[in-house]
Amino acid sequence: GLIAVKLFQDWGTHYVDLWCGTPAQRQTVLVDTGSATTAFPCSECTLDNCGQLDSFHTDGAYRGELSTSFRKAPCSDCFLGDCSDNQCSFGVSYQEGSNWTAVESIENCYLGGLHTAPVTAKTTTTSTTNDAWDPREAPSYSFDLRFGCQTQITGDFRRQMADGIAGFNVGRFSIWNQMY
Repeated sequence: GLIAVKLFQDWGTHYVDLWCGTPAQRQTVLVDTGSATTAFPCSECTLDNCGQLDSFHTDGAYRGELSTSFRKAPCSDCFLGDCSDNQCSFGVSYQEGSNWTAVESIENCYLGGLHTAPVTAKTTTTSTTNDAWDPREAPSYSFDLRFGCQTQITGDFRRQMADGIAGFNVGRFSIWNQMY
């Protein structure tokens, strides 16, 4: 079935809320129809290698260490990158000059929901309709997302309002394909 996800617009881009972790943390991600990769800054993204995240980004760095469901992909399970220093590392460069590097990670996530706070199990049970258009039902559609936990960003990625980027093309690891 279909689920409703609110599409936001700001600074010439479109973005959606991606809630990841246990407990959930919001990461706003640009909707990118030209790639299949989802990535956002993680706590390893420091001032030196990522700039002032709190000055520009909606939510700042994702804190995987605060989640009981966060894990880095082991070298035996690299899909997005290659094994380097005992972790799956990869990067993406864009035509306008921005780029980023990341560690391949896996986390339980859902799209949409409420914009201002994660939806808890208590909130979800108040809906008796099981209606996918109800934002309180969003956690019912959670899935394990394979993504890039960014450790370095440059260019526009340092100054954008959205925290990261979500690939919506037809690739195997696009966010919608992983959700499916």
